[in-house]
Amino acid sequence: MKKFISLAAVVVAVAGLVSCTQNDNPVLPEESSLPSAPYAFDEGSLVVNGQCDGAEVQSYWVHEHRADGYVDGAAQIVSDPADPKNRCVAVTIRSEEEAREAGNPTLDGDGNFADWDSQFFITFPEEKALVAGDKVRLTMKVKADAAQTAGTQSHKNPGGYIHWYCVGDVNFTADWTEFDSDWKDVTDDGSWGHAQAGMYTIAFNLAKGAKNTVYFDDIRIEVQHAN
Repeated sequence: MKKFISLAAVVVAVAGLVSCTQNDNPVLPEESSLPSAPYAFDEGSLVVNGQCDGAEVQSYWVHEHRADGYVDGAAQIVSDPADPKNRCVAVTIRSEEEAREAGNPTLDGDGNFADWDSQFFITFPEEKALVAGDKVRLTMKVKADAAQTAGTQSHKNPGGYIHWYCVGDVNFTADWTEFDSDWKDVTDDGSWGHAQAGMYTIAFNLAKGAKNTVYFDDIRIEVQHAN
């Protein structure tokens, strides 16, 4: 049975998150938790990124290490720089230089600057976590101020890493392009090319060393259930 995951909007009612202008990713209060309901499987649904009525409205989350430590925040909904009538999600990525100046760069096992220093998440509810035998497909539009790639990981909650592969690499160019992961098998063996059972979040590893802003629009997740 094929279903579409509707990442229904969540209102983040935080002072200062009322602007539709592009800034660094706004930071949520330390006591804030990740959003829960409302989400639903809605046949044929498409995530609408165009809501901006006096508050930030989205189901998208980012994190990065900053001068004041590791933070979770909400991705910005902004006007498309090339088309003010179009709204999209924007994530500003700090550079390696900024990370090192802040004193908290994320390093991999070899001591190199890690691409997961800045991450963007698309998440759906835990009770909809994928199981072995399912298939998942992600389609969306993407672009960036400067061309780059981003790998994807399978996570539980945003930041709850379980596997280094999810739906493949995403290529960002200066123009909107269509990304289609095609159908990815969900397995529980941790193998390459497969999303991992137990996941309910797709994580994008965005840090490439240079400061950049990447944009997402028209996001849709499809799932073919094993049973």
